[in-house]
Amino acid sequence: DSSIAGCPGATKVYTSGASQSASSFPTYIFYGGVDAGSNSITMRAGQYVMAGTSGTSVFNEKDGSNSIQPDSSAIATGAMMITTDSNYPGLADQWALLTSAGVNTTAIAGLMQGQITMKNGQPGIEMQGLINSNVAGSNLPPALNAYSGIAIWQDRRNSAVAYNAAPGSPNCPDCTGDDGTVLYCATGGDCAIPDSARLAARLAANHVTATSPGGISASSGNANVALQGVFYQPRGAWMDLTNGNVGFTCPTTFGGNPNNQCPLQLVTGALLLGNGTTSVELAGPTDPIITYKPVLIH
Repeated sequence: DSSIAGCPGATKVYTSGASQSASSFPTYIFYGGVDAGSNSITMRAGQYVMAGTSGTSVFNEKDGSNSIQPDSSAIATGAMMITTDSNYPGLADQWALLTSAGVNTTAIAGLMQGQITMKNGQPGIEMQGLINSNVAGSNLPPALNAYSGIAIWQDRRNSAVAYNAAPGSPNCPDCTGDDGTVLYCATGGDCAIPDSARLAARLAANHVTATSPGGISASSGNANVALQGVFYQPRGAWMDLTNGNVGFTCPTTFGGNPNNQCPLQLVTGALLLGNGTTSVELAGPTDPIITYKPVLIH
């Protein structure tokens, strides 16, 4: 539904009366995950919400060649992939449309948060992060300028800890606001309320399982990721790059030769590197995540 452009923080952008094909920045919502197999996918400008999976992977690519590539609109405006579950904040209007259309939503109500898996893609995922609407040629809705640069955003609820959330969030009697602070963690841990029981209840409400708190798993055979912008993962998430020419390299779409360093800011909880030529070597992006805080230096 093009009228729902949920983003981190559940901002909504309305394009009343427009269809997906008419909108310059639509939102595509995938329930159950996406299995690209060996197929190629052309990504246009917009948001791609992976709203839960019944397995372990919310996006799976295997034995592909240029599995995901941006078109000209996705290069000029950018595109963002959000990996989450079927209860992502901001999808209420989408659920209402599904219900009114007679869709049985029971089957998708409990979809879990999954991970991205790639194998033998060359590259597996190629994306340009969101480009601020003030930049000439960008059609990004101004309401999303706060998220300029983001290419992939893993929902921070998909973590081994529980982040603070809006008051009244499921199984979170202590939630005070979606401010990015860690509220619950295991007993004895470093957070506002170290309580294993409250943590378990919150993770269950967020559809987090033993396999889903991961992030991205890329394995043998040139399973490279070509991203320009920001790849965000929450605390407790990880990135596993196993053997065989696996890593981040940017092809000619972003200028230069296929082995260019990607202008990417990578925020992750753990980075695992396997054998072979597996590596992460990045150039700085032009629009990184920056947090300004008033501090006193003694």
